[in-house]
Amino acid sequence: MFLPARRTRLLTVATIASLISLTAACASSGDAAPGDNASASGGAGAASAAAPSGDITVLTWRTDLVTDGTFDKYKAAFEAKYPAVKVSFEGITDYEGEVKTRMNTTDYGDVLAIVNTITPAQMPDFFEPLGDAATLQKTYRFLTPKIFEGKVYGIPVVGNTQGIVYNKKVWAAAGITAVPTTPEEFLKDLTAIKDKDPSVVPLYTNYKDGWPLTQWESHRGEISADPDLLARFTVHDKAPRSMLVIHIESVFFQCSRALIRSEKLWGGPAPMTLIEFDDFLIWVTLGIILGGRTGYVLFYNLPHFVAHPLEIFQLWNGGLSFHGGFTGC
Repeated sequence: MFLPARRTRLLTVATIASLISLTAACASSGDAAPGDNASASGGAGAASAAAPSGDITVLTWRTDLVTDGTFDKYKAAFEAKYPAVKVSFEGITDYEGEVKTRMNTTDYGDVLAIVNTITPAQMPDFFEPLGDAATLQKTYRFLTPKIFEGKVYGIPVVGNTQGIVYNKKVWAAAGITAVPTTPEEFLKDLTAIKDKDPSVVPLYTNYKDGWPLTQWESHRGEISADPDLLARFTVHDKAPRSMLVIHIESVFFQCSRALIRSEKLWGGPAPMTLIEFDDFLIWVTLGIILGGRTGYVLFYNLPHFVAHPLEIFQLWNGGLSFHGGFTGC
């Protein structure tokens, strides 16, 4: 999440952002005179020459802090310092969905977190810049995603990075003097820690929460230092997935025939012979295809197919309906 300041609003955005502990942000007023632009420095925006006044609405996904009174304390502290400014907090449960919709209007608050669908090129259309990237990067980290043409439009409220936190004393006691650089070295060191003191848990992860298991998807390039890693994943020396699907279907077919041959399962002869079973599969397959295509033609785009009847047979362009296939089956 990145905290921006809304375009054409009060100069007090930087100060309120600091007070609500969502990092500093500042914006210039659409009515301000030249030279009155606020700037960010050291985590707080500089006040403009004129005393700030007006109303500010802060949109937040932290509905818990709205209801438990935490934001009321921030509001009181801010308004005590700037008595001419009235602050209100609006907690939104479906933050991403609702704010994205509201950004199509002029009603999307004055201080808010940038939704994920806003691209860097779109940020100038909605927000005032918080300052030059070269200046703000001396104070803040993780700014790159919200930089456009040398200007910063959002400051992160949290940053994620990949790595490990380790106990130097435990490592030293196990004789580990250098940080491992390969999976093999890492596992070897963990084993050494466990051998040295069985009461020590050598590795803890939060994989049980589920979401950490997917994080490598977005970080595999930087971890591997290989920008072509994803492309190389598609190269293989084994059977492609399509062949695997065919193999699974073949196994299903053979298992079905084995079940039919088992008189013990049926308590005598099966209700159909192997030849009848083969015929049944053929007719079911034809029924699904013909029924699915007929249903699609009749119920989804009949005028088009009446005008272009040959396209009815162009199955490679897609177009099958479930209810038609079910009926045909």
